[in-house]
Amino acid sequence: MSYIMLYVTVISITSFIFAYVGPGPGISALGALWAVILAIITAVFGLLAWPIRSLLRQRKKKRKQAQQSDQ
Repeated sequence: MSYIMLYVTVISITSFIFAYVGPGPGISALGALWAVILAIITAVFGLLAWPIRSLLRQRKKKRKQAQQSDQ
């Protein structure tokens, strides 16, 4: 039990460690973050556009049928 208390005390006392992130890992991390953000935006846009596209297709189909019946 005393080891656990010692471990918690040492961990809580330590200050933040600042580490250098070089250009390679930094650019890779930014690229991965950018890809995730764009994937989420694309998915949301696709879900929102689906009903609108369906409605437009139905209207187009009705117009074609109306034009064919007029001829």
